[in-house]
Amino acid sequence: MEIDPKFVQVILESWQEYSGQAATRESDGRTLEELKAEGGAA
Repeated sequence: MEIDPKFVQVILESWQEYSGQAATRESDGRTLEELKAEGGAA
């Protein structure tokens, strides 16, 4: 099953808003905001 990256980003942003925590990529610990700043989010 493949998930469109746009949906993943919406899910992550919703989770961050709900939880008050920053979503981080497990492989390197970078946050969603760091990835968005580089243009490589989700």
